[in-house]
Amino acid sequence: LEASDALTNLTINGAIAGTLQVRAPLTFPSTITLSGTLIADDALGVTGDLTVNAGAVVTHTARDGGARLDVTGTLRVNAAGLIALNGRGLPAVVFIDPATFLESATPDYVGESHGCRGGNGAQVYDSARDPALLGSGGGRGSCSSSGGAGGGAIAITATTLVVDGFLRADGNAAAAGGCGAAGGGGAGGTIRAQVGTLAGSGLISAKGGSGNAGGGGGRIALYYTSKTYGGVVSALAMATSVQAQDGTVWMEQGSGALTAEGGILELQGGDSFPSVALRNFGTLALAGPASVAAAVDVRAGSTVRLTDTAALTGVSLLPTIAGTLEVNAPITSPGHSVSGTLVVNEALSVQGDLTVLAGGNVTHLELDDGFDLDVSGTVDVRLGATMRVDGAGFRPGPIAGFGDNGATYSPVTLQVVSGSTPQCGGSHGGRGAGGGAALAFDDADLPDLFGGGGGEGTCNSL
Repeated sequence: LEASDALTNLTINGAIAGTLQVRAPLTFPSTITLSGTLIADDALGVTGDLTVNAGAVVTHTARDGGARLDVTGTLRVNAAGLIALNGRGLPAVVFIDPATFLESATPDYVGESHGCRGGNGAQVYDSARDPALLGSGGGRGSCSSSGGAGGGAIAITATTLVVDGFLRADGNAAAAGGCGAAGGGGAGGTIRAQVGTLAGSGLISAKGGSGNAGGGGGRIALYYTSKTYGGVVSALAMATSVQAQDGTVWMEQGSGALTAEGGILELQGGDSFPSVALRNFGTLALAGPASVAAAVDVRAGSTVRLTDTAALTGVSLLPTIAGTLEVNAPITSPGHSVSGTLVVNEALSVQGDLTVLAGGNVTHLELDDGFDLDVSGTVDVRLGATMRVDGAGFRPGPIAGFGDNGATYSPVTLQVVSGSTPQCGGSHGGRGAGGGAALAFDDADLPDLFGGGGGEGTCNSL
């Protein structure tokens, strides 16, 4: 159907078993039951319901602007039914330049970005709360092996959206390396839905594709009046050699209540919401003095990331941290009990007690400044709890940036320099083993520096 008036003098049976391609904005006058393929390259309105049966597929043409479905009744994706936009975004080696929003060539061995950065990728683009753009394609690998294409894009309005099958806009994986390392994965695409009721138990995803460098997660925005959906929502990045970042997931009920699940939900200064519920693999990023009326429960499997000094001005956390609390800006916080993980990458001042329960851990990220913890009350590390920063100092050869040598500090200038040579141990308070170990450094009475990385082992081992 290539014209908006294509159905004026044409009647199509709503039971579609073959392929229907829509290439102009139009409205289908009755319910559609799909057991074949619907290619929605332009806005399609449906007066009634749209049911996607098992084995049926809704998609759009690759590199097209994306699909739009406006359904007056229920859009139902039955078990094994597919709204499949995987790899329907920008092709391999093409990405959206976030400065110009023009297409550019993706460098080799790069996993590209969208909702968050891909492995070695460009900056992010698009809106977390109103996304609309395609995912970018990953760079080539060795011997010109193909990177992964980015995920496609879809916008949905419906009275009810039921997903018991799959609603996916994932980036594709890179092909295996032709003679060495694979290329970069494609970035996840876009899923935006504005519905009355969100229901079902299927999968809604805009994940980044795998590769030697992973593709960044995409963007998902779901707005609903009520929700009984019990399936999975995910804009996560795949685990890869060069790790990408998770994408964004914005889930908002009509009352303003938010849910962070399967990706990053970021609040800025001036944002005000009644509550934020954290679910599996959800990250609440507080990038400014936002306001959340109800205390936030940092549940197991979830993360709260503090990136602004005023992040807790209008937000309170429940006292027990069962998930991960990541401190990336100087913060003052009331006392906590930690049964999950407290990641202290910047100065944390605790007004009260800090209790690390069995199974809990306090640490900092690799190559961060080390943690600075100032507790006005008692630090109580219980039996089975840990404060560990093992392996979070300088990197070893050959991944430290000094060829085969590990990284270390110069004991004279305290600049980061090439350190221990191959098959020699890293140094700090004492020299590592081996004749090529770096010199010792740091103060014995006031130590505050990382440990040095060891040299490369045989056969390029760390």
